[in-house]
Amino acid sequence: MGGQRRGNPVSCKNGFLAFGNNGNLKVFDGNRKSVWSSNASSVPRNVTAVLLDTGNLVLYNSGSVGDPNNALWQSFDYPTDTYLPDMNVSMNVYEGENRVFTSWKSASDPSIGQYSMGVDPRGSPQIVIWDGVHRHWRSGHWNGIIFTGIPTMRAIYLYGFKLFNKGNGSLYFTYTISNTSDLMRFRLGWDGREEQLRWDQGTSNWSIVQLQPDNECELYNKCGNFGKCSVEESTLCSCLEGFVPKYVDEWGRGNWSGGCVRRTQLDCETNSSGNGVVGGGGGDVFVKVEGVKLPDFADLAVAQNSDDCEENCSKNCSCHAYAFASGINCMVT
Repeated sequence: MGGQRRGNPVSCKNGFLAFGNNGNLKVFDGNRKSVWSSNASSVPRNVTAVLLDTGNLVLYNSGSVGDPNNALWQSFDYPTDTYLPDMNVSMNVYEGENRVFTSWKSASDPSIGQYSMGVDPRGSPQIVIWDGVHRHWRSGHWNGIIFTGIPTMRAIYLYGFKLFNKGNGSLYFTYTISNTSDLMRFRLGWDGREEQLRWDQGTSNWSIVQLQPDNECELYNKCGNFGKCSVEESTLCSCLEGFVPKYVDEWGRGNWSGGCVRRTQLDCETNSSGNGVVGGGGGDVFVKVEGVKLPDFADLAVAQNSDDCEENCSKNCSCHAYAFASGINCMVT
């Protein structure tokens, strides 16, 4: 599904789609004025446009219709707010390429809004929704099967997501429906929430299968650094064990963005050498924290198991936490 003229759609009812003299697809208004073009380069004389069952509108050389490797142009390369099965969500770590979906400006205005969604390639890839340039929500890291920050993903998604690494920093996600009779789509709402929608044949409506973020604790960094969030507690935010609010007055007012700081300095910090390597502080221990997403900006280290991962972190005073995750390996931060 493409929408290159979202901010300036054809206003009259008698606009139409046709081939231009140069072979490109064009949209004309009622006065036969061209208002949009596919702008594919090196278009041959004989071209064919095909709307595939996937919803992808593809421009082919007439001699290679149906060959995905010889498409001259396709709408799936220009996403809007909607992701359909078999679309590729691609990125290139080295070239800075990242194909993102953009929300509507409002519920009734399809022009580009403030939210965007795409793959963040840092560390183990994850899906991120941005509010402008700021992170609004993240899926948690990809472990080869699911995004770890979406607990319901195993049942809901039926393992439909796949990650393909094409080399040279280029990779892409795609989603395939396990039951081909299902009609499914994902949409980034104008309010910054991602919806998975399934067509209900009985009611002839789209029903919401899952919604992210679905509560305040899913909002990015809701409780600040070293804070934890729980919708089941009377107070949404609290500090991790051994930490206290950084700004006590603001914390009491319900402004938790300042996060938490350590109550006491680590032995590691008082007994480390100048290069950050532990030099004898043996009193520090790790506290297990469950029910939280894996750290966002973690470094990856090689470890055979959780004990190796812990040892890797404990040897470096600048390492505050670790996680050994199946399919990801050792994450340290």
